[in-house]
Formats: sequence, C-alpha cells, structure tokens
Amino acid sequence: MGQRSQIYIRIKDEDGNTTLFAKYFQWNFGERMISRARYGIEYIKRGISICIFPEGTRNHTDEMLPFKEGSMKIAEKTGCPIIPMAITNSAEIFENHLPFIRPCHVILEYGTPILPNELTKEEKKFLGSYTQNQIQEMLNKNKSLI
Repeated sequence: MGQRSQIYIRIKDEDGNTTLFAKYFQWNFGERMISRARYGIEYIKRGISICIFPEGTRNHTDEMLPFKEGSMKIAEKTGCPIIPMAITNSAEIFENHLPFIRPCHVILEYGTPILPNELTKEEKKFLGSYTQNQIQEMLNKNKSLI
C-alpha cells in the first residue's frame, strides 16, 4: 500500500474547543482507488468534509484535464453534495515565479452544490464532466476579473 499525507483543518469555537472540520489526503500512486474511496466514504459518514481535485494530477497549463469519473463515486455512494470549487490565478503565487513567492490576486469561488441523487440518469453517468463544466464556467467568468 502507498503512503498518504494528510492535512487537517481544525476550527476553534468561542470556548476554545477544537473541532476537526476537514481532512485532506494525498495518496501516492501505490494505493488503489477502491481503498481511497473507502476512506472517503468513512469520513463523510462521520461528518468530516473531504476535498478532491478530480483531475488526478497537478496541471501546469490553463486548460483543465479531464476529470476522473471515479472521483465522483464517493458522492454517489454517500449521497453527499459536491461543491464545485474554482481557483483562478493561483499559479501567480509561486509556480510562475519559481523559486519566489509573489503576492497576487487569487479568486476562489464555490459553485452551486450538485446533489447526485437529484440528477438524471445521464447526468449521473457523466458526473465528472457535468461537474467539470460547472467549474469551467466559473473559471471563464473569473478570468476577466484578474
């Protein structure tokens, strides 16, 4: 089995109590997709949000890579909503200026939740491309704001 790195997001309330808000995973390629989905389903059932970047790899171009349809299986199996997330201009922080970090304007937009249980059979079949189209629309809209 491959190694995985984990990032935890914790939130403190007014009383100083810390709550686990979200847990992010990055798996090495040695671990199979079925194991990853099982972890995701377990966390969602426990009320922990997860964040998936469904392109499956880092992309160094302005064009999105095709989404992996399997990345949507967790939402289908649990019935949880998919919150599309578009990040515009983030490469200007670091990647376009290696090895320097530069201040810049970044837009992070959350789209309308997609409820897999309310989609048509055809939309469910291609949930990855359905989600990708929503994110692409947000990226196109936000590009003019930079």
